[in-house]
Amino acid sequence: MSKNNLSDSNFNYKLIFAIASLLTALAIMFLVLWPKTEELKIKRAEVREKLNEYETEEEYLSSISQAYSQLKNYQTQVDQINYALPDSPSLPSLFNYIQKTASESGLVLVKVGKFRTTNVSQAVLPEEGPTLLIGVYETDFDIELAGSYSAFKSFLTRLERSARLIKIENLSFTSEEESFVFNLKLKIYSY
Repeated sequence: MSKNNLSDSNFNYKLIFAIASLLTALAIMFLVLWPKTEELKIKRAEVREKLNEYETEEEYLSSISQAYSQLKNYQTQVDQINYALPDSPSLPSLFNYIQKTASESGLVLVKVGKFRTTNVSQAVLPEEGPTLLIGVYETDFDIELAGSYSAFKSFLTRLERSARLIKIENLSFTSEEESFVFNLKLKIYSY
């Protein structure tokens, strides 16, 4: 064999080896790296989605913080609303108020009937944001008062001016000599 044939044969082997190596590298890239790049694309999409969620949550918390800051400017009004709609019926303080108001009006609180508290919750649909469920409770009870008609008018005026939400559901009265007996069914609200 001549040197030329030998060098051509070495060149052919080297060329075949180079092509085989290139094909093997391409096969490895296709079989190993391609799925990894697809996996990387999926992970990047998940990261973008999480970043969007984070930004949305951050905007939501920022809007809540701004609303809270604005609400602080109305603290007096918020306190009045909290008094009008307390977070519990607070029956002892309510009875104290009714007893005191009746006494100051010139009436005598004769009797207090049974209580019944019911949940009258309702969904609130704000213009923006999620639906809110506000738990509102009504407490019904009866009272009996004795006194003059003018004292009763004074009592009703005081109830009407009260910051508490007190509603008169039913009213009846009877006359006994110079005074009256007033039976009222009252309803108060809390949340």
